[in-house]
Amino acid sequence: MTELHRAYGGALYELSRDEGIEREMLAELGAVSSIIRENPDFVKLMNLASVPEEERLKSLDVCFRGRVQPYLLNFLKLIAERGSFGELPGCLAAFEERYNADNGIVSAEAVSARPLSEKETDLIKEKLEKLSGKKVVLTKREDPTLLGGVLLTMEGRQYDGSVRRRLEEIEKSLSDSVL
Repeated sequence: MTELHRAYGGALYELSRDEGIEREMLAELGAVSSIIRENPDFVKLMNLASVPEEERLKSLDVCFRGRVQPYLLNFLKLIAERGSFGELPGCLAAFEERYNADNGIVSAEAVSARPLSEKETDLIKEKLEKLSGKKVVLTKREDPTLLGGVLLTMEGRQYDGSVRRRLEEIEKSLSDSVL
């Protein structure tokens, strides 16, 4: 995350918090960011110097007026005017980071060799919430190279309960004892 992301996303968060609409703004900012991610040509259009600024801003009005908070529409126009429209996902990340910090929420990732069941997911989430004392938003991903078990990442810490790691430890132990 860059300083630009922190400055812009942080400023939008502060405004949203002051207005009491931070939850709604987070949802709308996430939705707009998804739309932008799915339509990379739109980002190119917003950053094209050959397209007059007035036309770019009008395009934003057509796409988003009445569909998002007026503050968000103005934010989109601001980053378009400054040629930073492609930075929207980073601004979302900065906004979300501030929102989560203020609301006792932490993001975590669970990587497993196979899809986790709902029961397993709930159990992992519950344990992480006890460990952190915060509400956990858990994302899941699969990596067959783990062979089994789960690799958890939360607040910059990694908890490796994978079969791959255990096998690596056994291999190291055997190689150390043989020499």
